Amino acid sequence: MSDKTTLKKTYAFTNDLMFCHVLSSRPDLAKSFLETILNIKIDSLKVVESQKTLNYSPDVHSIRLDVCLKGSKDVFDVEMQLGKARDIEKRMRYYQSVITAEDLKSGEDYKKLKNCYIIFICEEDPFSKGDVLYRFSMKCENHDDVFYDDGAHNVVFCYNGFNKRISEELKNLQSYLKTGEVFDNLTNELHNEVEKTNRNEVFRRKTMTVEEKLRMVAEDAREEGVQIGLEKGKQEGIKEGIQKGIKEGKQEGIQEGEYRTILSNIQSLISTGVAENEEEACKFLRIDPQVYLTAKETQL
Repeated sequence: MSDKTTLKKTYAFTNDLMFCHVLSSRPDLAKSFLETILNIKIDSLKVVESQKTLNYSPDVHSIRLDVCLKGSKDVFDVEMQLGKARDIEKRMRYYQSVITAEDLKSGEDYKKLKNCYIIFICEEDPFSKGDVLYRFSMKCENHDDVFYDDGAHNVVFCYNGFNKRISEELKNLQSYLKTGEVFDNLTNELHNEVEKTNRNEVFRRKTMTVEEKLRMVAEDAREEGVQIGLEKGKQEGIKEGIQKGIKEGKQEGIQEGEYRTILSNIQSLISTGVAENEEEACKFLRIDPQVYLTAKETQL
């Protein structure tokens, strides 16, 4: 790839790596960002770690948090989810449990547990209601007047949703995520930080290296799939007609090549440390986990 192309390549705030970089490098912006979505006041915030991996036991499933921040009484995990957010309810439940286990030290009283907010910023609405904001908390099923405050809060912000009743600040943030246009002080500061990061040579080259590596692996696997298809087509063509066999074999090979591409891309992300496991790699590449499982089965 030429240097000229490299210099022109830019990334939006919704890019996973850009999102993590901006919020983790600017806790003040992260604070305003969260206050706008949650409609609460946060005293202060510090970044725990960007893309922090939590794995309190080698026998349990680990998770990598996009942006994890802590205040004096609260802990916030913010996730950027492009494409379909599958099993989001179970993911949130698991994130809550792992973060909670990390937060409470041995011998400490339960009262020291911080309020835990899991916030998913979603491109698509996982609930198909067309709303912008979904907030979930525990409640008593048979007594509406019993307030069950365990400090666990799950929030889904769908920036392509529609709701006139949200605050003006949230509307501005929603529009910025959708269009990249600036509307107020928060979106202006976010945009300035995005532009600054896009001028960061180290960040840009790191991000583009990942993309270029995935593209090259995809092309190689696809070409290999076409060749496999041609060979299969030629073999079948002996019985059913060479031209028909080549055509069908080529299509079969292309599909096989696409499956190999998926597998190669997943392994490339894990081996380079961009993703901790298969689930994270699927999320990064916006690949349906079921498609990945199908690809694995075809290669057995």
